[in-house]
Amino acid sequence: MNLLDFLSEDSRRKNTQWLDEKSRQFHKFLNRALPRNPNDKGHAIQPLMGLMESISPATDVVDAQSSSQGLMNELARGSKINAFGQGARMLASLGSVALPGNLVRTYDELTSSQQQAQEVIDSLKSGKADQVTDEMLANADQEYLSKNYDLPMDTESRMARAKEMGLDTDTKQFHGTSSDEFPSFEKDRIGSASDEGFYGKGFYFVPYKGEASYYGKNVGEYFLPKSKDILNLSNETNDFTFYPIEYFKQWNQKFEDLGVLDETQKKSFQAVKKLDNYVNKNVKYLPLRHSDGTEGIIAKVDFPDKYDPEYPREITSTLSAYDSRNMPKTEEDALSDLKRQVIHETSFNSELKKQFEGIGDTTWSISDYIRSDWKIPEKLSEKVAEKGYKGINVGDETVIFEPENIRKTDARFDPRLKHLKNLSAGIPLGLLPFLMGNKEDQY
Repeated sequence: MNLLDFLSEDSRRKNTQWLDEKSRQFHKFLNRALPRNPNDKGHAIQPLMGLMESISPATDVVDAQSSSQGLMNELARGSKINAFGQGARMLASLGSVALPGNLVRTYDELTSSQQQAQEVIDSLKSGKADQVTDEMLANADQEYLSKNYDLPMDTESRMARAKEMGLDTDTKQFHGTSSDEFPSFEKDRIGSASDEGFYGKGFYFVPYKGEASYYGKNVGEYFLPKSKDILNLSNETNDFTFYPIEYFKQWNQKFEDLGVLDETQKKSFQAVKKLDNYVNKNVKYLPLRHSDGTEGIIAKVDFPDKYDPEYPREITSTLSAYDSRNMPKTEEDALSDLKRQVIHETSFNSELKKQFEGIGDTTWSISDYIRSDWKIPEKLSEKVAEKGYKGINVGDETVIFEPENIRKTDARFDPRLKHLKNLSAGIPLGLLPFLMGNKEDQY
């Protein structure tokens, strides 16, 4: 390597990093091997330490860096005399850096929290991230950590790392709490403010800040896992009627696959499917013309009557068929209307109750079913997690099971500390947020 290569910007950066690392190692050695107690006047090493501190100024490293840059500038301008002067200054500075006094004073001037932050940084750089603990992060000076961190902290870089780790950075989610101190999401506090939740046991989020503030004045802004990692239990059928048969079949099928339906609901689910199949196979459609001239379609189905086999019981879509404003215009609408009417009549007709046994005990609402037994929310969360999902989404509510899968939107996203438990550490996907500011902002 020639002199120009040695004094290049890239070489200077690498050499400076090397010096920094050796300096930190020496700091640690001296402060651990020779602890300095200012009250211990008889410490034999104190005069030597003071002398070492006075030999080399703390600015030597900075002088060496600026001198090398000045040397390059003078060489570029062709001034050999000035270049010689800059080179001499740089060599003097580097020689001064080698003296241990500079190394001793630099580390000792750090506060305890800055020293803790430096230990975190040293561990990360040396490939010993597994030695970093939650306590170390909590005690580290966040401003010092941010200024000296070895990952780019611009928004574009942070978001790129977040996306690579599986977070949905396109959608901000909000969580409200009444707690002034919010150090982390704690699983043992789930249900302490209200209940364990409508859609499983976990931490709840909504896409609107105003809605989140309903649950507490302190609203945090978060990124959650991507939708592919969250089980969707939302109503995808567009059936929002009083008896939402299609949505009922959708969520009950998912619950049955998960193994979270109790025996009563299993029986009801089978009865609804049986009724649904019967109506689908036996339905008949007739044109209908209302007195005001409105045209539509009516659906009907017959049920055998064991007391009068020649005259089966006929049920029609009468809930809306004779109201021109709600008259079904398609066979699909007429069929849905008919099924709701059949369910309605089954509730008080003894023969239909026998034919579709269990339908009278049906819990139609997913949230009502989950809340019908205090064991269900936790069981649901466990079963969904076993399938590899990190949460559940129903409508505009998302519940996340583990705090490791929740990150503030201004996090750092470092993959090296995924072994840590608290919210300032990495998640299983490899995410670490270190946040500047107050305690609440660290989570």
